[in-house]
Amino acid sequence: MDASQIKTHIAELSREYGVQEFEVISTIEDLFSRHLSRWHNEEVLVRILEDYTLDATAANPLTGNLEPRKVTASSLKINSSKGFNSIRRQIGKLLYRKATLKEASIYHQFLHDVVEGEIALVDKATGRLYVELEMLRGEPFTAICEYKHQTPYMRKNAHYLVGEKMDFHLNKIEVVEVQGVPRINIYVDRTSKTLVTKLLKRHLNGSAATTRLSCVKRIVGGYSLVLSSQRIPQAAIVAVDRALRERIRVFATPENVSPDSITFVKGKIQCSDLEKRKPKNLSGQ
Repeated sequence: MDASQIKTHIAELSREYGVQEFEVISTIEDLFSRHLSRWHNEEVLVRILEDYTLDATAANPLTGNLEPRKVTASSLKINSSKGFNSIRRQIGKLLYRKATLKEASIYHQFLHDVVEGEIALVDKATGRLYVELEMLRGEPFTAICEYKHQTPYMRKNAHYLVGEKMDFHLNKIEVVEVQGVPRINIYVDRTSKTLVTKLLKRHLNGSAATTRLSCVKRIVGGYSLVLSSQRIPQAAIVAVDRALRERIRVFATPENVSPDSITFVKGKIQCSDLEKRKPKNLSGQ
């Protein structure tokens, strides 16, 4: 294979898998280096030079031969169509994995955010909901909402919810291999405490950045207890109450008290910042 063919294949692979040409080059170099190292039973480094020619050098530190020397790449059999097609398939698999990991890293910026999704399908066997998200404009992605991560209302009325849009908490992103092919799984839920606080913040508009919220207790489908560094408009509380179909109770805490220091034990408020005494001026909404 001459330099012009190598250049052409690099450009084609870059377009096909949506990666930069330098990523294609590094993938080819790594793959060729591994193949030649096994073939020659010594460390071989393959580089694609600026003129797109292959350069392979070897050194064997186990024998004390550290002087680099040129080796032939004929064992790769890339000059035959069968050999080249085999190599190209291997390169394709590696590039597909790189592209998948790159895509997953983009989605990671939305981890633990609240995203709107449309329920697309209900799996009768597992109770799973498949939810279509559009975190990136024009690029829909189907996420999974496990049965245990659904509210009681959703479990009871799942078959009637297909096509309905609602907010979800994005709680997990993973890359798995299915029959050797990498794929991205995204999991969402309607049961996290984070969903409660982030939905409340969405309704605060300008004061959201300065308001500290902490959901200290949530009985999914029943009620949520939320601590806030300032009063929350009743309209915001009602909106979240209706969206989650559970009662939202918000308590305003003094400025010198961290919401994280307050807990509810058997219906009573305990505050570690104030020696576990109920903070003054605490008002329920």
